[in-house]
Amino acid sequence: MRGRVAVHSGEGCMLSAGHVAGDGWSVQANIMASDAVWPAMAEAFAGADRSRPLAERLVTAMEAAQSAGGDVRGMQSAAVLVVPGSGEPGRRTVDLRVEDHPDPLTEMRRLVTLNAAYSDAGAADELMAEGKHAEAGELFVRAAEIAPEKEELLFWSGLAAAATGDVDEGVSRVRRAISRNRGLEELLQRLGPDIAPAASLVRDAL
Repeated sequence: MRGRVAVHSGEGCMLSAGHVAGDGWSVQANIMASDAVWPAMAEAFAGADRSRPLAERLVTAMEAAQSAGGDVRGMQSAAVLVVPGSGEPGRRTVDLRVEDHPDPLTEMRRLVTLNAAYSDAGAADELMAEGKHAEAGELFVRAAEIAPEKEELLFWSGLAAAATGDVDEGVSRVRRAISRNRGLEELLQRLGPDIAPAASLVRDAL
C-alpha cells in the first residue's frame, strides 16, 4: 500500500463543491453551503492528533465541515468506514452508519466511541481465554472508562481484577455494575469457570 491520493471535482458537481488533498488523505464535498466547508474539513483532519484512532479523526473532520455550514440541504445521515492496510480483502476495522437522524454527527461520535470501547473489550476477551487476566483487566478498565454508561464493561473489568487476585476491587466493580443493571446479577450466577475463572469468588463475596 503506497497511500497515494487522486481526487477530482468536475463540472458535474453542484455548487458549492471542491476538494483538498494532503499526504495520504483527501477531503471532498458537494452541494455545500459555502466554499469554506472542505477547507475546514482539511484543516481539522490535518490538525487532529495522529495518536487518536482514524475513525475519531474522520468524525472530527465531519464536525468541522458542519460547523462551516455543511450541506446546504441540512443533515440526515453519516457513515465511517475504516479498513486495515493489509490482510484479507473485505476486512473492516470500523464500519458504522447512521442512516437517518436529526443530529447524525453527534450520534456517529457516540457510536465511534462505543466501537472503541467494545474493540478493547473484544481484545480483553481473547486475553482472558489465554489466561492473561492482568492484561485483560487493563483493557476492560480502559473500555469501561471510554464508555462508563455501559455497565457490562465495568462488570467484566471486575471479574478480570478478581482473577488476578484483587478480589476486593473486583467485587467492588461487579457490585457497582449490578447496582446499575440487575440483569448482571443473573449473568454472574450463570458464568462458569471456563468463561470467568473468578466468577465463583465474586459470587461468594457479594
